[in-house]
Amino acid sequence: MDSSVHIAFHGVRGSRPVSGADFSAYGGATSCVSLRLGDEMVVLDLGTGAPSLGRQIALAPPEHLTVLIGHAHYDHVAGLPFFQPLRTGAKDVVLASAVAGGTRRMVAGLMAAPFFPVGPEVLAPTLDCVDLRPGRRFRPSPSIEVNLVDSNHPGGCTAFRVELGGRSVLYALDHQAGDPRLDAQLIDLGRGVDLAILDAGEPIGARQSGIGHSTWQEAVSLGMRMGAAKIALAHHAPASDDPALDWLGAELADVADNAFLAREGQDVQFEAVCETALRWGTYHAGL
Repeated sequence: MDSSVHIAFHGVRGSRPVSGADFSAYGGATSCVSLRLGDEMVVLDLGTGAPSLGRQIALAPPEHLTVLIGHAHYDHVAGLPFFQPLRTGAKDVVLASAVAGGTRRMVAGLMAAPFFPVGPEVLAPTLDCVDLRPGRRFRPSPSIEVNLVDSNHPGGCTAFRVELGGRSVLYALDHQAGDPRLDAQLIDLGRGVDLAILDAGEPIGARQSGIGHSTWQEAVSLGMRMGAAKIALAHHAPASDDPALDWLGAELADVADNAFLAREGQDVQFEAVCETALRWGTYHAGL
C-alpha cells in the first residue's frame, strides 16, 4: 500500500474559470484540492475542478470521503452539483462547512430553481451534512483532525488545517492579509505545517483593496511567519495568463526557495509518519 500522503491540485484559479492556450500551463479550473492516504480522503472546496476529481474517485473510491467547503462563492462550489461521490452514496461521505445558515441549506440554495434544473434530492440520501464552528476541532474519523478559523473575506470564509498521517496542510484561500487579529490567528493555525496553500488572488501589480485576496508577497510573508515547510500560492487571478504566472514564479524563486505556484494537475507527496486507521464507523467529534 502507498504510504504517502498525496496532495493534489484539481483547480487553482480564483473568481471564475478560464480557458484557452494562454492558460494551459497552470490551468483554468477553480478551487479544488484533495488529500489522500490509503482509504482516507479529504477534499477542500468543490470549484470547477471537482467534477474531474469525482470521476477519478469513482475509479478508486476511498473508504471514507470528507469534503470541506471554505465558503459558498461560486468559484468554490460550482462543481458541487456535478461531484459524482455526492450522488452515488456508495461510500461514507461527509460534506462539512461553517457557511452561515448551515451546510444543507447552502446546498439547497445552490441547487434551487431557476439556477439549477434539479434539487438536492438527487444527492445520495446517506450524505452527511455537517455544520462546523471556527475555533472548534472537527474529527470526521479517528485518523483525521480538522481545525478551522475565520478568514478575512467579504461574506465570510473559513481556513482549514487538516492533519492526516502525521502530516499537516493549511488551506487558506480567499484571505486578505492586513487585519492584525485575523492574520495572527491564521498564522497560529498554520504554525509548522508541512504545506500551506495560501491565497495570492490579488491581480499582479494591481492592488484592489476590499476584494478579499492577498498579494503574492503578503501570502509568502504569512507562510514564512507560520514556519510552513512548503508554501503553495493559489487562487490565481483570471487575468493572470501563463506568461504572467511564469514571471511571478521567477520572482517568487528569488525570495522563497520553499514556495511555488500551484498548477492544476500537480501532486505533492509527503511520507506518512504515523499509522492511520483505514476502517472505522461514523465518528464526529468536536461539533
